[in-house]
Amino acid sequence: MFSLTGAIFTEEQRSGPIETAFKYAIQTINEGTDILPNITLEYDIRYVHRDDSFHTAKNVCGQLRRGVVAILGPSDPLLGPHVQSICDAVDVPHLEARVGEAAGGAAGLSVNLHPAHGELASAYGDLIGFLNWSRMAVVYEDNAGLLQLQTLVGTPPGADMEVYIRQADPADYRHVLSDIKNKNIFNVIVDTRTESIPLFLRADTETFDLEDFRYNLVNMTAFRLVASSQPAVRRTVTRMAAFQPVGVGPVHPRGVLQVRLDGLTGPVELTEGRRTGVRLELLKLADRGGMRPVGRWSRRHGITITNRTAFFGTGRPNVTLLVTTILERPFVMVKSGSNLTGNARFEGFCVDLLERVAKATGFQYQIELAPEGNFGTRDPVTGEWSGLVRQLIDKKADLAVASMTINYDRESVIDFTKPFMNLGISILFKVPKSQPTRLFSFMNPLAVEIWLYVMAAYVIVSFTMFVMARFSPYEWNNPHPCFDDNDVVENQFSVSNSFWFITGTLLRQGSGLNPKAASTRIVGSIWWFFTLIIISSYTANLAAFLTVERTSTNIESAADLANQEEIEYGTLEGGSTMTFFRDSKIDTYRKMWRFMESRRQSVLVSSYQEGVQRVRQGNYAYLMESTTLDYIVQRDCNLTQVGGLLDSKGYGIATPAGEDGNPYITALPTGSVWRDRMSLAILDLQESGVIQMLYNKWWKDTGDVCNRDEKKSDSKASELGIENIGKKRIVYVHVTYVTYILSSKGGVFVVLLCGLALAMIVAVLEFCWNSKKNAQTDRVSVRFWRQTTGSFGYLP
Repeated sequence: MFSLTGAIFTEEQRSGPIETAFKYAIQTINEGTDILPNITLEYDIRYVHRDDSFHTAKNVCGQLRRGVVAILGPSDPLLGPHVQSICDAVDVPHLEARVGEAAGGAAGLSVNLHPAHGELASAYGDLIGFLNWSRMAVVYEDNAGLLQLQTLVGTPPGADMEVYIRQADPADYRHVLSDIKNKNIFNVIVDTRTESIPLFLRADTETFDLEDFRYNLVNMTAFRLVASSQPAVRRTVTRMAAFQPVGVGPVHPRGVLQVRLDGLTGPVELTEGRRTGVRLELLKLADRGGMRPVGRWSRRHGITITNRTAFFGTGRPNVTLLVTTILERPFVMVKSGSNLTGNARFEGFCVDLLERVAKATGFQYQIELAPEGNFGTRDPVTGEWSGLVRQLIDKKADLAVASMTINYDRESVIDFTKPFMNLGISILFKVPKSQPTRLFSFMNPLAVEIWLYVMAAYVIVSFTMFVMARFSPYEWNNPHPCFDDNDVVENQFSVSNSFWFITGTLLRQGSGLNPKAASTRIVGSIWWFFTLIIISSYTANLAAFLTVERTSTNIESAADLANQEEIEYGTLEGGSTMTFFRDSKIDTYRKMWRFMESRRQSVLVSSYQEGVQRVRQGNYAYLMESTTLDYIVQRDCNLTQVGGLLDSKGYGIATPAGEDGNPYITALPTGSVWRDRMSLAILDLQESGVIQMLYNKWWKDTGDVCNRDEKKSDSKASELGIENIGKKRIVYVHVTYVTYILSSKGGVFVVLLCGLALAMIVAVLEFCWNSKKNAQTDRVSVRFWRQTTGSFGYLP
């Protein structure tokens, strides 16, 4: 059984690789028996000119009259839709492999094996996000190229992405590249015809030989649909190279739409005629061997990098960059020894970091100290910069590696890599001296007002107990119970005994006196409850006070510094910390800057060592970056950090802005070229934990860390001895005792007063009941006032 398949190719594709692949596929199917057994394919190939839709439609109609069961091509973006519409009209499958969004068509018989626009745009976007591009240029040759990139251009991966778009013919490549270069854009996405790629590259290098590209700082990255490393691909390419076509040429009309297979371009899955689940191979120009696979992409997993170092080591071999820095412990220090030369003279965190970044990025370096010895600030009058920033602006150095803070002013004139360390401004202060001890420190847990309230309650309750006992008939007892006719009675709650009973219960001891009447028992119960709350509160507060020490200062934050003038404070003159306070819009920090500016000569220091020495002398607080502060505090137990961080920022490696070379290294692009590569290297070092390891090495594992006596309020308590009660030093706790006690413990006084009122009511009821009972027994009319005065007539 014979079946005829049609193919439409452009004149440029005549006898080309696409036509050869088509013929090879036909012959392979005919020679095999597993794909289309008992069917022999024949083909009818027609050639058309690009942009000639009339003759293309005429050739397609001619093939349909011959009875073709499917048509392949063309790959031209203009001719493809015309052929598809004709095939849809006659219900003939249409196969193509062109850039576009061809779907199943009206009859659902059109299949496009080329990845859809959205798939490719997602791949480009993921790669741009991985490379951390902030500016890029897009160069396309025709409208089809812009259509393919419209998703990427319309919604760039980064919110701050700057995109420069240009359409260019091969004759205009050099002019377009010159414009891109003048805009200091170093990242370019190129969408052009395959045959135009050599022309585009020659516009900049005059040759398409990859062996030459790799020595000119060319950073070429591409996606490849065919995984050439697969054995099946290599085998097929070898057979196609030796293929000699023979004249042959059916497939069931619906069969091609039901295919799901593993092809040379990976798994082929079709959804409504579109190819989905595309897998792309990521290629990069290597130092040796041309384009090498460095990763892969899929919509499900995104970018997967298999060789991260390929994105760093793209520099010219043996390139040497001049690195400027300043001395600051532990970032950059001079080694001890007189025979050291070159980079061996220096050590520290930044030196180790530079070594690893240079190794990953692919350059050599030479470290030199900056003449002025400071990071650099801008003169508000002249606008001129100093220090490390000046060195980079004047192109006297390629990199500045130090504890250099990234801020707006510096970023406007130089470039920074991604931060290699995050930090903030904090306060360095001398550990305050302890206050002199006091003999009656045991009274500190309660405020003076509370002590007075307790004493007043003690007196009031004692007299209330005495009155209730006198008033209640059940507290009067016969001193000689063996004689029933004895008219003499006595009361155990005299004035002195009442005070003794209240004293014993207050101190949690017995008194030998036991109330018998309901009224006196209510008074006793309420007093016991009151003393339970007071003693428990006192005990808890006393335990807290005995665990920490009182200091002689109340400076706990930047606000505390700003609200006083006894303790001076300042920062490094000309540093980013000074700039932070000078430009701050926060009232507290503006107030602090006015103070520092009014005492500029006495509070601003020329180096951080001078600031630390001022702190050691006392009565001075130094505002500095937390990383250096942490290093100092861990080595001097007399210094401490006060409060938290005042801001959040980072250290970065600085490079000159722009792309011009400098006298030290001729024709070497600096600026964003090295910035992007070093940023990737820094991110890799952070993710692998190398930067944290270097931090531990220079901050914690140097062997000179002091053994600070950790006396913290939440970690250690003191013994309760005589010295603790009488002379223990107590820490200042920022709590208003009166407000605290009255708001949280004032209810106990209310309960006490309510209990006393209840006891009085019960006593009156008891007295009235007993008076009435006695009058009935004695049959005597007794007046209430006489009975009452008689009760108080037995005062001891």
